[in-house]
Amino acid sequence: PNNENIVGYNNKKCWPRDARMRLMKHDVNLGRAVFWDIKNRLPRSVTTVNWVGSFVSVYSKDNPNLLFSMSGFECRILPKCRVTHDEITNRDGVWNLQNEVTKERTAQCFLRVDSESMTKFHNRIR
Repeated sequence: PNNENIVGYNNKKCWPRDARMRLMKHDVNLGRAVFWDIKNRLPRSVTTVNWVGSFVSVYSKDNPNLLFSMSGFECRILPKCRVTHDEITNRDGVWNLQNEVTKERTAQCFLRVDSESMTKFHNRIR
């Protein structure tokens, strides 16, 4: 009743506040359920997944972005149907995702290098 499950839910703080996952109670519950389901499906003899270093993004009516990190990049996917006021951006770090058949732009992917990879790069070039 006092939203204990929202406290401690990881969020991508590298994005502006309006682009982060909104911590709505139903989305947080779904994110935690997906995490625990995946964790329980993986054999403990192969790997373990810890909540501390994990992030589960939920795409819903309240959360228009899909956030994830992969290979040192933070990614934010914004579908075309969720763009307001025709805010199509063409700049560095933004990729247009399009349907192969119709060539229609369906979403935009915003890329950033995560801080851990930036630190590794700076340490390497010293």
